Amino acid sequence: MSVRSIWVWQPLFAPLPGSFVLPATPIAIPERANGSGSTRLTNDVAFDITPAYSPDGSQIAFGSNREGDMELYLMGNLGGNVRQLPGVNGRDEYPSWSPGGTQIVFASERTGDFEIFRIPSGGGVAENLTLSTARDGSPAYSPDGTMVAFASDRIGNFEIFLLDLSTLEVTRVTTDSDFDGDPAWGPSN
Repeated sequence: MSVRSIWVWQPLFAPLPGSFVLPATPIAIPERANGSGSTRLTNDVAFDITPAYSPDGSQIAFGSNREGDMELYLMGNLGGNVRQLPGVNGRDEYPSWSPGGTQIVFASERTGDFEIFRIPSGGGVAENLTLSTARDGSPAYSPDGTMVAFASDRIGNFEIFLLDLSTLEVTRVTTDSDFDGDPAWGPSN
């Protein structure tokens, strides 16, 4: 008997009023609140995951294994014009845009374990921000662009940490024995 995993995530709301995507395969925009009548944004046999809207709502970054390895891709906000983010290699996922849309942070296994990297949104050289032997993942830019929240097992179980982008100093935020992952920032004040 084979078992197929089904991934369910919260919808990702866009910067455009009344718009959100469902972060599953395929990535889709539902026409109704119950998700019915969805418009597919990706149309590939690949596993397309973790979509993230650009701050202006014009693009969506997402992870996909359409070339074999999980890589980062960009597409227009209504699908189409899908292209791999240049300069990204290794297993890359969980993109998060900087508030100005010029940078993307993401989790990558290119060094042998998951680290948090940053790359220009147009592609280029990716910079390792965490340099840890632990598994670091699920990065989320702060609304002001000065910090990145991320999950890590660097103390034995997954906790939430903050990375100061000016100093690369890491500060632990949560302190419990439960799994803490997928951090998200609230609106800026």
